[in-house]
Amino acid sequence: MVTRPGLGLPVGGPAINPVPRRMIARSVRESLRPLAPMVTVTVSVRDGEVLARRTLNGRLGIEGGLSILGTTGVVRPYSTAAWKASVLQGVDVAAAGGCTEIVASTGGRSEAYARRLFPNLAAAAFVEMGEFTGHLLKRARDRDLRVVHLSGMVGKFSKIACGHFMTHVAGNQVDTAYLADLAERAGGEPNLVAAVRGANTARHAQELVTATGLDGFFDLLCTDVVRSCSQLVGAEPEVRALLFDFKGRLLGRAPR
Repeated sequence: MVTRPGLGLPVGGPAINPVPRRMIARSVRESLRPLAPMVTVTVSVRDGEVLARRTLNGRLGIEGGLSILGTTGVVRPYSTAAWKASVLQGVDVAAAGGCTEIVASTGGRSEAYARRLFPNLAAAAFVEMGEFTGHLLKRARDRDLRVVHLSGMVGKFSKIACGHFMTHVAGNQVDTAYLADLAERAGGEPNLVAAVRGANTARHAQELVTATGLDGFFDLLCTDVVRSCSQLVGAEPEVRALLFDFKGRLLGRAPR
């Protein structure tokens, strides 16, 4: 069950992401003909409470077992080495196809949102980098690419801004102290700064900031992302940052 805000799910409800919820509901409707007036669905994970002790669920406010995740309903198994290789190959393919600028996204949704901003870029110019920001930037430098647009959301961007270029949740945690400092730099009131410092997740911090209308926070975050990446790879490729919310709204960008 969800007990804390910032997960994009109602507090007090089951920790089942929106796409799995829709898939469960669709399957029930398809299976029950005719559909009963009321259907109760029980979702369980064997030994979930025990297994959850080995995850970050408790820290995030998910209690009683494992969460049911997923954004597409499709599982693509990768070893870390194979995943990294596919990212680097994506850069190679873009360069070989004559692309001088690419859009590197942290996930499928952020790529879809960025595609709307770059309708004229070739399909090969879009590379889903996942956790491998540093590796992608170095390969882009080696392949003499001119511009890399980073497309992502607040959690991954907050890690990149702090110099963490391998952004998996198990390796680097979101630094809410950094986000609180960012809110202060953006002109946030002391109560907002304190609330961000105590935020449950980066998404929770985003919700707190958005509620106050402190939009400059997000441009500052993007500026820090660009600075951090430029420190890693130098002046080329030129790194630009696009920060989206979870519904595809462009929250911030750098440079402006």
